[in-house]
Amino acid sequence: HIVNRRQPKPVCSEVRQGKGNMPTWMVNGEAMWNIFYTVPYAAGYPMQTTMIRAFHKAGGRVARILANMTITDDNEVGFAAIDAQAGRVLADSPETFLVLCFYMDRGIVNNFFQQKYPEDLAVFDNGVRFNKPSLASERWHTVAGNAVRELVRHVRSSPYADRVVAYIPCGGEEGQWLHHWGGSNPGKPGTFSDYSVPMVRYFRNWLSKKYGSDEMLQKAWGNPHVTLNTAMIPSREERIAPRTRSEE
Repeated sequence: HIVNRRQPKPVCSEVRQGKGNMPTWMVNGEAMWNIFYTVPYAAGYPMQTTMIRAFHKAGGRVARILANMTITDDNEVGFAAIDAQAGRVLADSPETFLVLCFYMDRGIVNNFFQQKYPEDLAVFDNGVRFNKPSLASERWHTVAGNAVRELVRHVRSSPYADRVVAYIPCGGEEGQWLHHWGGSNPGKPGTFSDYSVPMVRYFRNWLSKKYGSDEMLQKAWGNPHVTLNTAMIPSREERIAPRTRSEE
């Protein structure tokens, strides 16, 4: 836990139209580079200190911090790792601005979510349940959303509130909000996801919005038996099958 003796005000971070109508990142009215230095640095802390100071000296004002929250229950979340990394960067370069980047599902502690809500985990095409929440899980949306809100409140009351200019929540495969993969070869079972109950529910809701009626869905799919309440996510075989010209 860190004590806030500074009580700084949050920054104004926004994107404006700049010269030539190019988007320009502005922090407190000052244009920033559209690149940033990422920490922790793979070569270790001594090299990180040298590199981040050199980056700042060259004109780079922003560092991206990779550190996760600790989510221990539906409404219990901690920020020690983020605080520590922010403190380390600012000790090296006090005028650096920070982008907080964090992996939502990697913050789950002791598999609490997996044990509490197993039906909300992603499922591969071979029926195997993955140890990560489905991207369509409304329960996970609630837990993760609460964690992000608490993080923002925490940062705004922290000594480094005036250094944080952006947040990047990551999830899904490699943190890019992609469906999880069980391998690199789609020809093998267990590669594609997500066939979980939350994702099937989400898929059917999407179909309802897109087609509006069973008749329109049946016409689009060329299947007189499928309905909005029974439609399933295409199988792995269907997803890798060559598309005909009429389907394009």
